[in-house]
Amino acid sequence: IVGDGRLSLMADAEIPAVISEVFTRLDIGNFCIRISNRKILTGYLEYLGFDGRETADILREADKIERQGTDPVREYLSKGGADQSKIDGILDLVQAEGSSQELLENLKARTGVGERYEQGVSELSTVVEFASSFGIPESNLRVDLGIIRGLDYYTGTIFETRLTDHPQLGSICSGGRYDDLASYFVGKTLPGVGISIGFSRLFSQLMRAEIMQAGPATVASVLVTTPDESLYRKAIEIAGQLRSNDIAAEIFFEKARLARQLRYASRKGFKVAVIPLEEDLAAGNVRFRDMDSGVERSVPIAALSGEIAKLTQSSTG
Repeated sequence: IVGDGRLSLMADAEIPAVISEVFTRLDIGNFCIRISNRKILTGYLEYLGFDGRETADILREADKIERQGTDPVREYLSKGGADQSKIDGILDLVQAEGSSQELLENLKARTGVGERYEQGVSELSTVVEFASSFGIPESNLRVDLGIIRGLDYYTGTIFETRLTDHPQLGSICSGGRYDDLASYFVGKTLPGVGISIGFSRLFSQLMRAEIMQAGPATVASVLVTTPDESLYRKAIEIAGQLRSNDIAAEIFFEKARLARQLRYASRKGFKVAVIPLEEDLAAGNVRFRDMDSGVERSVPIAALSGEIAKLTQSSTG
């Protein structure tokens, strides 16, 4: 969602509603949308006396806590000269536990931290309040100050979504608010908020839930085999005929026995394997195999495209 000059926080509240709708419809298990606001930790670091560059570096390190634990962050802060009270304060903030309401109340109770911090707390409270108005179950949306999103272009609200029963997948849907990103490319302010879904991480779970089935590992429906290297030219001719009739075909150019080529055709999901054999070609014919049934037929070369078209159409329709 992109605004022209300004963008209401209602857009931020609508994003988790979209996430919730998507994963509810996918029905791949329980999920939790974790939400925070970068201004909170940024403002707190400014309050502790860190400058902009130091703050950006600390945010990137703190973003690794969930994967690496707190020791690397403690070491990084210590080397940078931070005293123990500051280190403890930062880690206490990002590791705070409790319900969303409890965390928001605790954040509001901190006074004198600064304008940026207070703005972040106010924005987070508003987004959480209106997100619930979109009908998101409380169990699916949780304030979590431990999500930081180490990328500098995030300026406010941030999201991460995980499958509750499959934490090893990590974040499967994340994003946030970026007020300044588009201004790097155009001469105006275009604040935005958005998310991306990590489908590569989701594939295993989608397959397990039988929401997605494995399809052919090829866009071609026909494999033209080469039982002998002397048949390369004929294989090229046959593939050209098929392609000119809008039938996608792949030629097997590797040196291999026919049995291996047919196993390859089966594994990759080809519907048809064309098998040009000398005895058939001498009679003006060519053999092809229906990879589903294993049935082979020999037809005139000129009729091959039509026969394969009928076979592939019947198998898909």
